[in-house]
Parts: sequence; C-alpha cells; structure tokens
Amino acid sequence: MKHITILLFLYLAVFPSAASPLHSKQHHSVIIETDCNNSDLRAISILLNHKAVRVTAIVVSEDQAEQEKGISKIRKLLSIFSADTIPVLQSSEKKDIEILIDKVKKEKDKLTLIDLGKGDLSFLIRDNEFFAAAVEDYITACENNNSNPEKYFEERNFISSSGVHFNIIRNLHPGNNLMEKAFTESYKKEKTRIAEAFSILARGEKDYEIMASELAAIYLINPELFSMSLFKDIRKTNIVTAYEQQIIQDLLADMIAGRYKSGNFVALYGFPLNPELYTYDIRMIMDTAITRYGVDEWKACVMTDEFHGHLGVYSIVGAKMGNRAREYFGIGTDLLSIISYGGSVTPFSCLNDGLQVSTGATLGQGTIKLAAESVSKPQAIFTYKGKSIILRLKPEYINQLRTVIEKGVKDYGLDDEGYWNLVRQTSIKFWLEWNRDEIFELEEMDSN
Repeated sequence: MKHITILLFLYLAVFPSAASPLHSKQHHSVIIETDCNNSDLRAISILLNHKAVRVTAIVVSEDQAEQEKGISKIRKLLSIFSADTIPVLQSSEKKDIEILIDKVKKEKDKLTLIDLGKGDLSFLIRDNEFFAAAVEDYITACENNNSNPEKYFEERNFISSSGVHFNIIRNLHPGNNLMEKAFTESYKKEKTRIAEAFSILARGEKDYEIMASELAAIYLINPELFSMSLFKDIRKTNIVTAYEQQIIQDLLADMIAGRYKSGNFVALYGFPLNPELYTYDIRMIMDTAITRYGVDEWKACVMTDEFHGHLGVYSIVGAKMGNRAREYFGIGTDLLSIISYGGSVTPFSCLNDGLQVSTGATLGQGTIKLAAESVSKPQAIFTYKGKSIILRLKPEYINQLRTVIEKGVKDYGLDDEGYWNLVRQTSIKFWLEWNRDEIFELEEMDSN
C-alpha cells in the first residue's frame, strides 16, 4: 500500500488535475531602463506600439553628459505614440528614484522591469522592499557580455534569490541579424506610428541590425518565439538559447506595415490557410505539416488548439487519432460514435477535445462518451455502421512525452510560464514529427 501511495503522489506531482497553462499575459505593466542607443529606442517603440503594454515609466541610465540628449529622443518617441504623459526619469537623480518608488507603490498590477541600460534599477530589487514586491519579471538585454553571460549574471545574481523571474535575452547572431534593404525602405512608405519612429532612428544609419534590446521587447510580447533554458540550473532564471531570425524579421515587418496582430490566440489569427494569420511559431511548420499529413489533419489540429485553449500534445494526439479513424472507415465528419478512455483528468482527458474536433462526434450531439474504466489512457473505440476499432497511442510515444513533462516540472514547476512555453514547443515538435499512420496501435473489434 505504501508503494501505491508513493506512485500516486508522483503521478499527481507530474500531472495534477488542477494544473492549467499560464498563457502569456494579456496585459503588461512595464518599467523600462535605457541608455538611449538606437537599438533601445527601437525596442521602446515596439513596446509603445503594442496595445497590451502599458509603460509605467522610462528611466534613463545614460552617462550624465548624454542624459539630456537621450531624454530628448525619448520624448520625441512618446510624442509620436501620443504617450507624452509617461514620466521620463534619470537613475542618477535621487528625487527621480523617489518618484519612481511612489508610482510603484500605487501600482495594482505586478510589474515587468525591462533592463536595456546599465542595470541601475536592478539594485532596487535588492535594496527596496516595495520595489522588490512589485516586480514579477526582470527581462534584461545582454548585449555587451554576449560571450560571457556568467559574468553578466554574477553582477545581478541577487535577482534570482528575490523570487523575481530573471530572463536573459541575447543576440545569438551578432553581425548576422541585418535587415534586408526592402525592410528599411518600408519605413518611408508606411504610415504607421512605428514606421515613423523607425524612420527617424534610421537617419544616419547605414544598416539596421536587430540587437538584444529589440529581442527583449519582442520576448515580452511573443515569448513563444524563443527557446529558453535554465541558467546554471537556477529556478526562475532563464537564458535564451535559440530563435528563428527570419521569424523575428517577419514580425517586425508586420509591425511596420500594420499587419501585426495580438490578442488571446493559441494558433490562429484568422482564416486557417493564410500563413500571415497564424502565430509566428505555428507558421514555421505549416507548409511541412500540410505536405506530410494533408490539409484535413492541419485544420483538425489548428481548430483543436483554439478549442482546447492552449497547445497540448494529448489534444493534438486526439486530433490525429480522430483523423486516423475517419481515414480507416473512409468517411467524413459527424458519422462516428466514440467511447474515449481519456477520462476527465488531465493530461489524458485532453485527448477528448481533439477527438471531438477531428470527428464531429461531440458531447452536444451525444456521439462521444467516456468509458466507465477508472484508469485513463490515450485510446478510444470508434464505431461506424456497427463496425468498431480501437486506436491507442503506442507506449514509446507516451514515454517520450512523460520524459519531457517530468523534466519540465523539475526545471520550472507547474506555476512557471517557462513550463507552459515548453509544453507549447513540445506540442509543435510532436505535431510535426508524429505521423498518425505510425503512432497508433489499431485493433479491429469483434462485431459480436
């Protein structure tokens, strides 16, 4: 009995029924520290341009001699975005820090501190209890110490012990992040506010290269585009390990042209077969997935993602399983009846959403029901005109997923956004790699 209790505890630790995804926040209240270089100013423009970002204050940490120039540039940006009421403060001025602390005390929302400067404000996390309690996330652009993030971290290691999420964003492709000439020319013809801001900043620049500052701003609003890993195995301390340069450039081009869309989306921004209407990470796999598995499965997986509310492997497995069953019987939707063994407890219960979307067998129509068995598993019985089959996910695929999830829980914990970003990235990976003709065991049932 003792062994059973321990196993049950371990199972619940990995797959708690109460666990739910921490989606990227729909609204961000941010404080920005900057030393006012052009990369920083473009990052600030990206944030000012985003309707879900509220900038609480901008703090200049430029050298004393250059501060006035920097403040003047920021005020010009604020004017372009009709954001003149945002206070612009100086980290070297004691009275400005007092103003900042007073604003923080009045904030109802948790704050994100975006450090594009020298890190002056990071010390407030260590030295001021009100500031430390108000800040939930610290995103820093590691540009100059790209080759030595350990040194960069050592200067700010107190952040991790404070309980604040510490995210280190690096330019992983220095010298290779140049934007194409067509992009820089687009500043002049587009009429968006961000195009105007970028155009002003481009004056006197020969080339435009995406730097860590812009990446930090993009990470805030589209974290799913970045692969992050624990830094030195320290919980709540993550460092960027990969991102797709082309996708970042596409995102910026969409912003400049006014095509960028944001909101509470999982996979779709609109009609499903137009790549521009997909989230950027889903767009990356679209052509390959459709070529491998067909449009029918693609639509089923995409609509499952939207219906389910987040990307999850077992919901996608359900979509692939439903498609495989329809393929076996050679039928369309709304013709199958299903008994699902997914149960009503996550993660296996997520299977049920994919089954409903891909087959049209729904709770509303009464054509899907749960098996009476108390033990959940990723399998289902499909019946059409009196003939039934069982499809079940092969054990090796269940083990693959269990390994990933256990590592995610160990590294992040279920209450960390890093865990749910891992779930999303894993779901996309298996969506593309798992072939419905290979991942299931198919058993024909006796009609008697």
